[in-house]
Amino acid sequence: MKTDLVGKADMSDDEWRIVEQNDLYEVCRSGKVRRVGKSVLMTRRLNTGYDYVSLSKASKVTSVTIHRLVCIAFHGQPDGRVVNHIDGDKTNNHAENLEWVTYGQNNKHAFDTGLKKPTDSRGERNGRAKLTNEAVAEIRDNPHSLTGVALARKFKVTPQLVSLVRQGKSWPEGFQKTRSM
Repeated sequence: MKTDLVGKADMSDDEWRIVEQNDLYEVCRSGKVRRVGKSVLMTRRLNTGYDYVSLSKASKVTSVTIHRLVCIAFHGQPDGRVVNHIDGDKTNNHAENLEWVTYGQNNKHAFDTGLKKPTDSRGERNGRAKLTNEAVAEIRDNPHSLTGVALARKFKVTPQLVSLVRQGKSWPEGFQKTRSM
């Protein structure tokens, strides 16, 4: 966790707005947060790369990401949407760099800008896979050697999964002949 102490600075030129969820604090267009009329708060960075602050009121402390505070203050309530950093920089919390988008739009933006890379998690590369490529090949190559129930017991899966593999409805066809001979 990275810590940044901003401290007192000349902030008279920046527009400040009250934080809706805690009226003891205000946020400015550039992404600074302060107690009303006081010093700018210390920001911390989550391991996800987003900056956040801790706000307190009536002995209750709440941690809030800065990009959400800025977006709510300068672009209104989210209405079920998420914040998108237009330039892709999670630390650029200027109001002009933030917008409300759907979760799908945010993911598309991340892929389009290279922030997220597509992964191929089909077949046994999927962390939740119950079968190996070799097991799938054995099930498909020997459709009548063992019953679905016997194969299910052998591979510790359900007979329904064995049936789906045999029908080609589960596991991509490319994994059919991957068994080493």
